[in-house]
Amino acid sequence: MVSTYAICGIGQAIVDCQANVAFEFLESRDIDIGSMSLVDENEAIRLRKSLDNVMMSAGGSCANSIVTASALGSKCCFIGKVSTDEAGIHFKNSLRDIGCTFSTPPASEGPSTGQCIVCITPDGERTMKTYLGVSGFLYPCDLDEAAISGSQIRFITGYLWNCEFGKETALRAIDIAKGNNRMVALSLSAVFVVERFRPNFIKTLPLIDILFGNESELRSLFECDSVDMCMSKASEVCKIVCVTVGDQGVMVDGKGLLPIFIPAFPVNKVVDCTGSGDSWAGAFMHYYLLGSSILEAATFANVAASMVIGHFGARPKSDFKSQMERYNSTLLH
Repeated sequence: MVSTYAICGIGQAIVDCQANVAFEFLESRDIDIGSMSLVDENEAIRLRKSLDNVMMSAGGSCANSIVTASALGSKCCFIGKVSTDEAGIHFKNSLRDIGCTFSTPPASEGPSTGQCIVCITPDGERTMKTYLGVSGFLYPCDLDEAAISGSQIRFITGYLWNCEFGKETALRAIDIAKGNNRMVALSLSAVFVVERFRPNFIKTLPLIDILFGNESELRSLFECDSVDMCMSKASEVCKIVCVTVGDQGVMVDGKGLLPIFIPAFPVNKVVDCTGSGDSWAGAFMHYYLLGSSILEAATFANVAASMVIGHFGARPKSDFKSQMERYNSTLLH
């Protein structure tokens, strides 16, 4: 089958509302720095109104990865649910402006478009309060089966399991992909998601070709303290395993490799960590599909992540592709 897309992402369509804040801003509201928690719409509105100079962008973990891959030149599509409100229109236009196909019909009734209030402290750490809104109601009937079957990689994030019928939607998409001999990539998303749905993820792993996560998520998944042991267990069922190790770098395993550590690409100053792991996954999939080895793709992804955390916002800058080409040419030689 001829591929229509390189990557089809399926996840929560959420508009990121990002702003710089002082440490005292979070402390006065008893919010733990670096945390992520779900809130209702009223709390999200209250928090957003207390922020200055808010920057909006199409967000959500899956969408962030797809945006990175699209910015690098991959032909991508995204499946997610927004409403007909202003935020939903912004999300749709934001993806389309970067060349990503987004054709999921908006919901004309029910909750509003999901929003994530992202507070960036001076150390570059991001603290998130997420209102899922209508993004939490993505059903199997919302899936574009032609897009999934026509994509080389079908990418999903673990956050879907935390939504109503999200597990059913994810598993249906995996069935479609596997029925058409397509690769499936999964990001574990967050420790609280892994802890809540550990048996589901363990059961699903044999269907996963590329597994993304950080060391805390992998330890939680296999209930083991040793990252090497966790990677060994994951690689027994997944073809490729990629685990970020804080700000130190990433460990990769797959296709007969032993777990290999690749140091992070140096950054002059960490400005905003929002979306760095998402961008890493998007860049890795892009370069892997271009024919790069696992080690090359992971190295390039380290560069991509370093460029995202070097500026404010989760999205790559407009010169992202040209800068990546220049860096990667240097790395290869």
